[in-house]
Amino acid sequence: MPVTLHEIREGTMKDPDLQKLYLEIQSGRTDPKKLHEFSLQNNCIFYGIRIVIPKALQNRILEELHTAHTGMVKMKALARSYVWWKNIDSDIERMVKECKDCCLMQKNPVKVPVHIWEYPKEPWSRIHIDYAGPYLNNYFLIVVDAYTKWLEVVPTASITAAATVNILKNIYTTFGLPITQVSDNGRQFRSQEMLQFLKENGIQAKFTAPFHPSSNGQAERYVQTFKNKLKAMANEKGSLQDKIQKFLMTYRKTPNNATGLSPAEMMFKRLYRTRIDLVKEKTQKGKARMKIWK
Repeated sequence: MPVTLHEIREGTMKDPDLQKLYLEIQSGRTDPKKLHEFSLQNNCIFYGIRIVIPKALQNRILEELHTAHTGMVKMKALARSYVWWKNIDSDIERMVKECKDCCLMQKNPVKVPVHIWEYPKEPWSRIHIDYAGPYLNNYFLIVVDAYTKWLEVVPTASITAAATVNILKNIYTTFGLPITQVSDNGRQFRSQEMLQFLKENGIQAKFTAPFHPSSNGQAERYVQTFKNKLKAMANEKGSLQDKIQKFLMTYRKTPNNATGLSPAEMMFKRLYRTRIDLVKEKTQKGKARMKIWK
């Protein structure tokens, strides 16, 4: 279960070090240089905008940050918006280094040279698509928006033109029609059915140079990332769909290195609520709805 504000409040009262700091902040006896860094809200201690986590809950927070085997850099980036304790960065580094599944995946790091495309002017104007697999008797259509880095992953047993068009119809119904669709020269992407679908919907098709996957590096990089994360979760409980959802929620929530914001913030201009948000919420409404990502 995710860590909640209620648990943090109770843990703070039981943690000797935090109780001492709590009383110092409350009385104003803290070192003046530190006083402006800490504050009290909802009977919890905050370090800037980050809630201070009691010792007893720190391992659970680390596990939450490491959902879907999120890497060291992205764990730290997410933590900077939510949680803090002394030496949190060192604890994150230790956890990732000690994760056996992550260590196995590091032997096959993502190395995809990226063709430089002009940065789009708005969300969902240019999307890149590619297939991953086969893996676990499935293929996976990877769709990434070049502006927001928003990612869609759709499992499918078939990669025919008809199956691919149907998947794209569903995605485009949700997000609207892009201006440009970039893909490699796979038969399903260059098929008459696909070209007709794009023509009817006013979408420009662009194809990468044969034998040069770097031309579609936006999609190719995420293909490799997704495959590595799925393999790292191989021994975890849950269905394939559960693992895909867990990966996507974590990816969409975490700040992207290229934009500095999370794909969800770039796409929707609002907070993308996940389990980590419960550390700051006053109520536990919606707790049952979150159980699917346990």
